[in-house]
Amino acid sequence: MLRALDDKLYDFITLDRLNEAILKNEILLFYQPKMKINYINKNYEVQGIEALIRWFDSKLGYIEPNKIISIAKKKGIIVHLGKWIFDRAFKDMKSIKEKSNGNIKLVLNISLEELKNSSFIKNLIEISLVNNFLLSNLELDIKDNVDSKLAESLKLVFTKLKSLGVSIVLDDYGSYHECLEFVTNNDVDGIKLDSYIIDTSEKDTTLKMIVYNLHRLGKKVIAEGVETKEQFEIVKYYGCDEAQGYFLCEPLKLEEIIEIL
Repeated sequence: MLRALDDKLYDFITLDRLNEAILKNEILLFYQPKMKINYINKNYEVQGIEALIRWFDSKLGYIEPNKIISIAKKKGIIVHLGKWIFDRAFKDMKSIKEKSNGNIKLVLNISLEELKNSSFIKNLIEISLVNNFLLSNLELDIKDNVDSKLAESLKLVFTKLKSLGVSIVLDDYGSYHECLEFVTNNDVDGIKLDSYIIDTSEKDTTLKMIVYNLHRLGKKVIAEGVETKEQFEIVKYYGCDEAQGYFLCEPLKLEEIIEIL
């Protein structure tokens, strides 16, 4: 049954259907705050907001984000979708900046397919200029595993992004040793830890080691998927710099995120 639904979804998501959904406002961006943990006041503050895609189709209903991205990659339309996400998010940030105080970063997920596209940097600059968006306010989260060979081929892209002021964070990085090798050899700003690391029985050793070594390298550690007070207390205790998850705040519509900032 699930396979049949996935096959139907695969056939459904095309470039034309994607453009139609955008025009009909069926595809939206929701925003989830990323909190900077303040150890002095034992509190937290909004450091950034992550844009998360949502598709509400009139026939199929809610389409899960991971399925949208996965199928877009397989069909070769992820770059097209990514350009729309950048444009929409940069436009939304105008409204957010007008209503909020402080310097809040926009966090966007980026795929390897987009990074490897020869026009990626050019498109990013053009879209930012059209929307008067400062790229120093952008953080890109790399969602795919990056091995050492691929990382070497992307070094020029990373260098260009850093020269533009863009922050780079490694997300869903795989093993601890792969992560450490990547951040040591590449100009990235930090990593995101999944909740399974927070919940593992070996967290006393693993989490402590990860945070210690990354801080030693001058990198920040972000805990995502923080769903409970217990998890939040754990990431605070072990020294994570930022946290994100439903315990702190769920993803919100543009008008809702503006209200809380």
